[in-house]
Amino acid sequence: MRIRPLLTILSVICLSSTGCSVFESGQMAMKKTFRSFRPRPHDEPEMIESPEDEWGFVFREGRADQAIEHDPDWLVSDKAMMIKRNLGVDQ
Repeated sequence: MRIRPLLTILSVICLSSTGCSVFESGQMAMKKTFRSFRPRPHDEPEMIESPEDEWGFVFREGRADQAIEHDPDWLVSDKAMMIKRNLGVDQ
């Protein structure tokens, strides 16, 4: 008969320790979220000043022995051709 009160006490302790006590408060979670977006001194600086793309040569030299393929005009819409012309892609 001694086991029954021990099991009751154990079950009450287990039931009271689960649930909300497992999760963090909302305020603490928000602090951790905002802290993750804050820049740190050891983070890599942004390369905005770099005018050249480091890997821009790849598509030009990928098949140096073959000419770049162009889509026929009847296959591409007028709007797509204007966008390509403005970006300087199909030259």
